[in-house]
Amino acid sequence: EDSINTNLAEGLWSFASSDHDIVTDYHPLIQELGLQDKIAAFNSVEISTAGVSDAYGKVKQFSGHFNPFPVLLGSGLNKGAPIWWSPTRTPGLIDGTPASLFKYAREKLLAKVVQINHGGDDGYFCWRGYDPGTNTASDPQYSDNYELMEIINGNNKDNWLSELTIWYGHLNFGRKTIGMAVSDSHHRLNGEP
Repeated sequence: EDSINTNLAEGLWSFASSDHDIVTDYHPLIQELGLQDKIAAFNSVEISTAGVSDAYGKVKQFSGHFNPFPVLLGSGLNKGAPIWWSPTRTPGLIDGTPASLFKYAREKLLAKVVQINHGGDDGYFCWRGYDPGTNTASDPQYSDNYELMEIINGNNKDNWLSELTIWYGHLNFGRKTIGMAVSDSHHRLNGEP
């Protein structure tokens, strides 16, 4: 209820759920509160991935957080229960590469768009060796099958410059990535925009 009221108080007419590794459906609560004419919610999930390093410390699998949305409740592996994103837990569905994750999000979760979350200093773009000066990545497993990227994440003022630099790199090379500013409020926070 706090998420709905906070978004309404901020003047937003829609928002996406983005809890880590679980699909949260706000539709029944919006109906119960009688607010369906004032605000809409999109189901989503913040996919948390963990990298696996080889003997030399090089990450062989992706690391980072991603939001596919909207997703249909029940369209994933376990109808909204936590989704585990590792090849050992989802054999045949994802193989540890970003391309397989993005494909899964679109084909199985029925997402229309994929967002890279806080991918700068220690996220997806960093792990994949993305260079905004050349619009290339040193890691051959880098996938550009996404439409959105976070630039500003909540009240974290430490990493938005790296995010902005990456976004400008996209724009400078003609890639029309949509920059996002998000609250990243997975729980009630003081001072969170």
